[in-house]
Amino acid sequence: MQRWRGVAPRFFRNPERHLEAALSRDELAPGDLRWHISVRHLTRVPEWDEVALAGHELRPGVVFCIGVPPRSWWLNLHQHVLHLYELKDEQLIRQWQFERLGMEPTKGGG
Repeated sequence: MQRWRGVAPRFFRNPERHLEAALSRDELAPGDLRWHISVRHLTRVPEWDEVALAGHELRPGVVFCIGVPPRSWWLNLHQHVLHLYELKDEQLIRQWQFERLGMEPTKGGG
């Protein structure tokens, strides 16, 4: 996997919440570029609203997911970090659009 494909890394910090996040553009397979956000809290695993805050701040309008792989694949290099990956599963995206609450769409960029 290659990181930073033509995109300078971006960072988000929220000192009041002890939250930091880094955005990268990863090539998961040849030609398959995806946004990747690492979200870190200084003392615990980030909460849902903190993960969402970082995602919307760094790449508004992009659909992300948090992977939950089988336990045998787990890595625990940083115990207080969660990873968001850009989702390109069109069927799941359509399902989420169908089930949405009708809130104002996030502005900005895909």
